Amino acid sequence: PEVALNCRKSVISFRKKIIDYLNIGPPCPDDYLGQMATIPLPPLDPDAFKKKLLTVFNIQVPVYEWEGQVYLRYSFQAYNSEDDLEKLLSAIKDILI
Repeated sequence: PEVALNCRKSVISFRKKIIDYLNIGPPCPDDYLGQMATIPLPPLDPDAFKKKLLTVFNIQVPVYEWEGQVYLRYSFQAYNSEDDLEKLLSAIKDILI
């Protein structure tokens, strides 16, 4: 339970960083989150974005379109580190520039 709680805290902390960067509101309250969250992205080609994350940054996360909106979903598990989340945020910023 302690590991799961710490993972959830990391998911929430990271979500705040990314929604601040994207200048958007949270898509749901923090209470709805566990060890996974989904973030809406600006309009873009989800397949190209996902491919660039994988080929350039060696990051594999779901990026998909649903009802006309593109989303990125990430999770944080016991084997992840805060550096993994920072790498993802840096990659997202680099691609969206």
